[in-house]
Amino acid sequence: MTIDRHTPSRRERRSTGPPLRSRAYDVNGADEGKDSMESNYSISGMTCENCDHHVGEALASLDGVTSATADYRVGEATVVSDRPLSDAEVSSALEEAGYALA
Repeated sequence: MTIDRHTPSRRERRSTGPPLRSRAYDVNGADEGKDSMESNYSISGMTCENCDHHVGEALASLDGVTSATADYRVGEATVVSDRPLSDAEVSSALEEAGYALA
């Protein structure tokens, strides 16, 4: 009888948790309350999970943002904030991180 052993790939060995795209960047443990608003943005320049991370951090750094997530596979980011965000401030934060609104 032969036992077929699975040798994990490099990616499987590195994986220690959920992919970055599923992580939300909560700011100061803020809760999404009644006054929260969700906005979706099309982002260009994202090519990998690290891009998701950088875009999420850039958007989470904006004043009033309570959480931000990005998904490079669809080229979109979702931001929950307690105030309206202007396209100019979102664009500026993304450009500083090396990305752009599509």
